[in-house]
Amino acid sequence: MTRVLDGQFVENLAAETRSSTSLALVSDPELEADSQHAISALRSATAGISVQVKNSQMVSGYKLLYDIRGNPALVLQTEVPRDCFSKG
Repeated sequence: MTRVLDGQFVENLAAETRSSTSLALVSDPELEADSQHAISALRSATAGISVQVKNSQMVSGYKLLYDIRGNPALVLQTEVPRDCFSKG
C-alpha cells in the first residue's frame, strides 16, 4: 500500500493539525537554515523528531521521511503556537 505525498496531502495535513506544515527535499540547496540544522540533528540522533523553539510564540517540529532504500529524502516541518508558554 502506498500514499501519494503531494501538495494536496500536505495541505490536508496542515488543516487537520491546524498548523503550518511544509514538505521539502533534503537535497534542496535552498533549504532554510533551521531545516538544515534539524536534518543534521535527526541524522546524528536516535530520536525520530527534532523540536526547535523559534521564538516566544512559535515552536517547530521536524521529521525525516525516507525513500525505499532507507535514505533521508524529505523533511516534514510543522510550526505551532506555544500556547502553554504564553499563558504561563
